[in-house]
Amino acid sequence: MNRTSITLVLAIALNACASRDKANNESTEQLLAASGFRLYLPKHPEEEANLKAMPQRRIIYMDKAVKPTYLYADHDECDCIYVGGQAEADRFQQLYAQQQAAEARMRQSQ
Repeated sequence: MNRTSITLVLAIALNACASRDKANNESTEQLLAASGFRLYLPKHPEEEANLKAMPQRRIIYMDKAVKPTYLYADHDECDCIYVGGQAEADRFQQLYAQQQAAEARMRQSQ
């Protein structure tokens, strides 16, 4: 296989991974919204800087908050933060488990 062919195969593979990551992220954000997480868009430069500094695309628990607070930051796609409490986090876990079970059933039926 020549260098051009290898480069082409790698480019296709990387594009497929990026497409899958974007689809997974969109699915996660849909589950967050369905779970009751609130969408927050930064309004000031300081808030934008805080968003960029946060761990991206994963739910994090804010242990310094007055009550249980969970955040999901996505600077690259929506430039937003999803904010929820314990009830929303519990609901997200339920919906995520249901989605994973449905996907497993689909894979088994193929």
